[in-house]
Amino acid sequence: MLKPIYAVPHEKVRTTVDLPVPTRDRIQAAVEHGAARSQNALIVQAIERFLQAVERQWLDAQFAAMAEGKRHPPLSQRCAGARA
Repeated sequence: MLKPIYAVPHEKVRTTVDLPVPTRDRIQAAVEHGAARSQNALIVQAIERFLQAVERQWLDAQFAAMAEGKRHPPLSQRCAGARA
């Protein structure tokens, strides 16, 4: 069984999600086979992993832009500009 990604308990909010029936059935089957302790836990784990992947892509894109000097020119260029 997968463990929750977050270690510190968080305040919770109830929300409603409309799932296609086949997706709900797959979630229930996964829970019945021990993938998570409940449908809710499985959905939270899936969303957390998805958000981590998205945030990692955002961070990678920011580092790539920095490496190309788009947002933050290399130090050598900044120093050269200060001397000019």
